[in-house]
Amino acid sequence: MDNIYNIENFDITNCSIDDIKEIKYLLEKNLVIVIKRQCTDPRSYARLISNIGSIANINQWMWDQHGNRVDTPKTMPNYDTWEDPNTYPIQRVTGMKKDGEWTGIFGSGKLDWHCNLNGPDRADGVALQALEGCEGTVTSWLNTANALADMPKSFVEELSESYAEYEYAPDVWAKGLPESQLKHMMKNSNRYKMRLIQENCVGIKGIYFYTMNRCNVVSANPNLQQQLHNFIFQEKYQYHHTWETGDIVLSDQLLTLHKRQQDDPEILAKRVLNRITFRISNYNGFVAKQNEI
Repeated sequence: MDNIYNIENFDITNCSIDDIKEIKYLLEKNLVIVIKRQCTDPRSYARLISNIGSIANINQWMWDQHGNRVDTPKTMPNYDTWEDPNTYPIQRVTGMKKDGEWTGIFGSGKLDWHCNLNGPDRADGVALQALEGCEGTVTSWLNTANALADMPKSFVEELSESYAEYEYAPDVWAKGLPESQLKHMMKNSNRYKMRLIQENCVGIKGIYFYTMNRCNVVSANPNLQQQLHNFIFQEKYQYHHTWETGDIVLSDQLLTLHKRQQDDPEILAKRVLNRITFRISNYNGFVAKQNEI
């Protein structure tokens, strides 16, 4: 996959707001960007992401760096004045347990192709940073803008005249996740409609095709759903990131999907990533407005 932007010679502990604005622009244009081997201080990570877009999952920052439960903040914890990085709250993705309790989300089972945009009002950005036990593990991203650019004109025209109906289904794309998390997630159960062709805030066009959210494509062509699946899930539109400690990957979740490539419980019990969701384009109903069906 060509459209991955690797950012070199960058330090999240020593960057200006103008530097972060440039990161934001690169993300908007490239959809997936990689910042290698950064400091894992969650305060610097939070500063970076909050200056790219407003953070959406603060109400899920319920652990510290070591997997201890902390009081979930009601507002953004001040990364400039918080003295101890070890107690700064964050959301974790891990199968690690302490005293029999999970210390993160998605601690077991598979994480198949999915995105954070589970409806037109959701946050359209995800940041992941490898904290520990991630070396050699892989997360993959699918870039639908590249796929759209390669499509025959007749295929694009069919997509532009079609849309899809979705039902939120974490039991499908996160099969085997902890029962307690599934019950919590299903409180957000919803149905929604999205056009197949989408455009982000800087005019990059791609496809929203969340196949694992119980998808039904509505089209004059009864074979369009399968044809689209066969086309966009080609290997050439995928990027496979092999994690090193400190790596940060940011992605536009309107136009990309991502997938965890391992489900071995022994690996997941050691592997920890810090996760922040945030808004890139989806301010003031940006996505909803282009999906009025």
